[in-house]
Formats: sequence, C-alpha cells, structure tokens
Amino acid sequence: MSAMLTAVSIRMTVAIKTVEQLYMHIMPIKLLLVESDPVLAARIQLSLNAMSCQGFQVILSRNIADATRQLNRRYFDLVLLDMSATNGDRLECFEASIALAPRTLFILLCVKKDVPIALRAIRRGASDYVDKSLLNRDLLERVISYNLASKRANNILRVSISGIKAIGEACPQGIMIADLSGLITYTNTAYQRLSGLHAEQLRGLFWAESIHPLDRLRIQQEWSEVLQTQVSFQTQVRMLHQDLTIRHARVNGAFLHDHKKLHGHVRILEEFTPDIVREAPQ
Repeated sequence: MSAMLTAVSIRMTVAIKTVEQLYMHIMPIKLLLVESDPVLAARIQLSLNAMSCQGFQVILSRNIADATRQLNRRYFDLVLLDMSATNGDRLECFEASIALAPRTLFILLCVKKDVPIALRAIRRGASDYVDKSLLNRDLLERVISYNLASKRANNILRVSISGIKAIGEACPQGIMIADLSGLITYTNTAYQRLSGLHAEQLRGLFWAESIHPLDRLRIQQEWSEVLQTQVSFQTQVRMLHQDLTIRHARVNGAFLHDHKKLHGHVRILEEFTPDIVREAPQ
C-alpha cells in the first residue's frame, strides 16, 4: 500500500509539472510594472521582451494610484514595483498593494538608500528586491526566473500535499506518518477510528502510544532492528482503542527519504478479526 501511495504521488507530481510547463508556454506571465521614470520603464520592457525564460504580458503604471486601480481590476502573476513611484510612506504603500494581491509575487526596484525598507518589505511579503544601480537584463532575468520557479514549486508542493491527503482519506486502511522523533504528524480517518482519537489528539503523540501495552515492548524492539536497515517492514499489532476495546491490525511500514536523507516513516494498518481457536467438543 505504501508503494502504491508513493507511485501515485510521483505520477501526480510529474503530471502537475507537465501541465504547468505547457501552461507557462501557452499563457504569458501577467506582469504589472509600476515605474514613474519613462526611460527606465522602456529599458525594463526591452529587457522583458528579450528574456528567454518566459513571455510577458506587461501593463505599465506610472504611479501607485494607477497601480492600485489595476490590482483591483485584474489578477497579476508578478508586480515589479519601483519604490520611488510610491507616495508618502513607501512601506505602507507596499503593504496596501500586497493586501490587494496576496497571491501575486512582488519584486521591488529601489535605490541604495531604500534597501533597508526593501528588506523590511520582504519580511512583510515581498519576494525580492533589485538595486536599480545594478539593474540589467541578465540580473532581472535571474531574479524573475528564480522567484517564478519558487512560486511554481510551492504550488506543486501544495497541490501534491492536498492530493496525498485526499488519497489518505479515501483509503480504507489506517495511515499514520511520524517524523524523525517518532511524533505523529498525520493520520487519516481510518487510523483515527482504530485509535478512537481525533487528528488533533494524535498529532504530536509518540507513534507507539496507541499500541496495546502488552505489544508495545515487542513492537519497539522490532522497530529498533528495522531502523538499522531502513527497509520496509510488516508486523501485526493490537491497538488499544479509547473505549478500552482491542483492535487487531496488520501493519505495513516504510521510511520516508528525500535525497537519501531520512525524514520519518509511514505505517499503514489494516484491521482484521483474528481467528479464534476453539476446543473440539468432548
């Protein structure tokens, strides 16, 4: 079962990446350029047109008031905001702008004296900044490409996690994921039924807490042996439900690796009714 979930997750990620790549080739990036200097605005637009990484649909705003109207009117993937185009408090102007478009990337253009403000803006949601004295096509392309790639990676991760959770909820077997410390980070509904605990009660518990005390020592000894080899494992266990009834389960487990680094493990539990051996009648 764990192998199936892994395979489904990999196929889902590949499919999402393929769709995103096709989408990015077909649909240009919607970019709002907020720049009051017409010469610099023309330079930036020429740089955008020359970029090999992406096609852009650019709308130019000369001041923050027009930029606010544009952000209210439509969605943008990216905003290049020259901080000199803002009025009054530049940090407040940025915060007002990002509040209108929380899913949009904001890259700030600034002069050296405004770098401290740009750094404060990054802590409040901006993606990056570029010093205008260093601005050229190569630098602009690197900054834009990096931030767009980061956004796409986060989107893929968010969708993949949602997909894995959906698979977990549809699965009739109990699924439990624990981190390196052995603390539970995720359980599906079937696992919660086995233990009699809600997701919030299980999250942060040591994985062996719901195992019957008479099985706990054996399971932990088996776990110590498996931990040395980090291979998939199978066993049987009695779960102690919150109502004090005993639930029998077959366990399949696997370790979670990322580029050979161990992150935790997953256990899949299938409840079963044990055979009862009866004495033959005399």
